[in-house]
Amino acid sequence: MRILSSSSAQFRCRHTRAGKYKSTKTQNFPLTYEMAQKPWHIGVRKSWLTWHTSNIEGFNKRQPYTAAEDEIIRRLINGTWHQLFASELVIKRRGNLIIIAGIVERKIATAKMYFLIGYTEELLSLLLKQPVKMELQSVADKKEMIMDLNFHPIFRALRVAQLDVDDLERSIEDTALDQYKKVLESASISDTNALKPEFLAILRCLFWFYSIRTHDATLGQRMMGVFYENFSFKGKVWHFALTILMPYLRSQSEKLAAFLSNHYFLADAMVKRFLHYFDITLDILDLINYLLFLNRGNYRNLVERCLQLQVVYKQKPSIGDADFSSMSRELFWHASADLMALLIPFLQLRRYWQKIRRWRNKIRSDREATTISEETEHPNDEDKTEKSIDSEGFEIKLDNVERRKFMRILEHKIKCAICLKLPIIPCHIGCPHVFCYYCIAAHKEENASFSCPSCDHSRLFTLLIEDFGVKGVEVEEIYDLQSSIEGPVYGFILLFKWLEGGRRKRRNSKFELATGSTVTDENLVNSIFFAQQSVMNSCATHAILSILMNRDDILLGETLSQLKTFTAGMDSEVNNGSTNMPTR
Repeated sequence: MRILSSSSAQFRCRHTRAGKYKSTKTQNFPLTYEMAQKPWHIGVRKSWLTWHTSNIEGFNKRQPYTAAEDEIIRRLINGTWHQLFASELVIKRRGNLIIIAGIVERKIATAKMYFLIGYTEELLSLLLKQPVKMELQSVADKKEMIMDLNFHPIFRALRVAQLDVDDLERSIEDTALDQYKKVLESASISDTNALKPEFLAILRCLFWFYSIRTHDATLGQRMMGVFYENFSFKGKVWHFALTILMPYLRSQSEKLAAFLSNHYFLADAMVKRFLHYFDITLDILDLINYLLFLNRGNYRNLVERCLQLQVVYKQKPSIGDADFSSMSRELFWHASADLMALLIPFLQLRRYWQKIRRWRNKIRSDREATTISEETEHPNDEDKTEKSIDSEGFEIKLDNVERRKFMRILEHKIKCAICLKLPIIPCHIGCPHVFCYYCIAAHKEENASFSCPSCDHSRLFTLLIEDFGVKGVEVEEIYDLQSSIEGPVYGFILLFKWLEGGRRKRRNSKFELATGSTVTDENLVNSIFFAQQSVMNSCATHAILSILMNRDDILLGETLSQLKTFTAGMDSEVNNGSTNMPTR
């Protein structure tokens, strides 16, 4: 059976009831976890004090001696371990063994603490004629072992949250100012900045009254879930003066300087100089405070630092669960953007745009030709002729149909075929259309086989053989011999200008064939197709036909295949003129 002792556990706490500790009103004697538990929790929660045999039945006759020994132990340890114990000194007896337990602060070196433990155990063992053992635990600060059942952990607001608060409040003020300007503009008031400082002061007063005064937090802080910790009424008054009155006075510095110079006989220049240096000082202090805020994470502005206002969370901030769907969407988007950025430079978008424009121009030209033919067949009853005077004074008569046709052609010819604007540094590529120098240079740099988007000039021969049905063959009018050859090359066409009456210059050498030497194999000669030119300015066309007809690995199409089959058994003299025969 156990009984509870009514003796005081500490010398200065004589009125403390056994098994129940009280915390003082000034909170200078905080309770530990063991002390804060209820008496009936001995052996359940108060396990640190349960193994104590001094109150067991049979040992109660020795209580006066136990109290005297406890007092000696407490006084000795209080002098030896001066201001090192963070908790009360607990003395436990287990038969003949005395155990001294407690929590000490780590204020001295570890070697010194071990020396004090050995010194205390040896001295008390010799003094009390009993074995004494010390069981100690250490803490860095006394506040770490305080038990508070109403304790709520404080989580200081992050830097990004405090910066977001400033952005939100600034956005709210900007929105209110925009509405204020719209109201003034609707009222036909031109000077919208006349009452701007007063409007801002009134607006901030309203915000302060419905946020700081009642909720200890600004509007932006309420949105972010943070507030000012331990915000007293006096601090709120100072906050009102520093955040509302002082900015308003700074905005009215010129009027304030004039008022002080008129009523207090101060020099206007001196007052303005003082206010100017005062503003510079505040800006410098604000910059220093911002750097300290980035380093330490507290006191976002000078007002919070002057009033010692800590911004804390209302609830413990929690890290949200990862939304893998949104993460996958973001990863897919970034991967697609990178892929597009990689592939777009390889796509010849201008080439496809030229094909679209060429198709549109073809449709437009067909439509205009149809319209002109209809106007020619069915002229209007209006005046069919229009008089105009040329530069030499001669009168020229054009009917409306011819005039509209001429204007369409002229408008089409004088514009750049690429940008459809008046050409800057006009140039051409052999077709009737005009181009800007920059447009044609940029397109030539991007695509060497550039063709006119209106008439497809550079692909003239390619379109010609495509009309015959030839597939897989493309003709390049200008070929760079230094560039690498991609794909098979069926032949080269070298065009020279022949001058009639020119002298033929030939040099006799050992490599020149003897005079009168000819090819005697008629089968070989007859198997070669060579188109004879009989029409002016068609040499390139005949040369292309000669190359195509002498290749067996090219799909010639129906027309050229029939021609090749038709001329297969003919001799070279008849074969050469086959391209000039009339069609059926």
